[in-house]
Amino acid sequence: GGIIATLLDEAMSKAVRARDLTAMTGRIEIDYLRPVPSGAPLRIEGCIVRSEGRKYWNEAKILNAKGTALAQAKGLFIEVRAR
Repeated sequence: GGIIATLLDEAMSKAVRARDLTAMTGRIEIDYLRPVPSGAPLRIEGCIVRSEGRKYWNEAKILNAKGTALAQAKGLFIEVRAR
């Protein structure tokens, strides 16, 4: 479960990073839908669904080769700004 959580967290973090911003995880909620096999092809997607000021609400999924969701997450990321 921890590796799956890490992958989902990273996918959401990279979605914020794609905007050339640095943000830290404020909250993460994970739904483990089906077993995630090791050694099988997987696709991991992450996106920003809403932003407000320094806050970014994100979602991520782990999908198998057929596109079936195996795990999904929602998270709140807070932008870190230099002082």
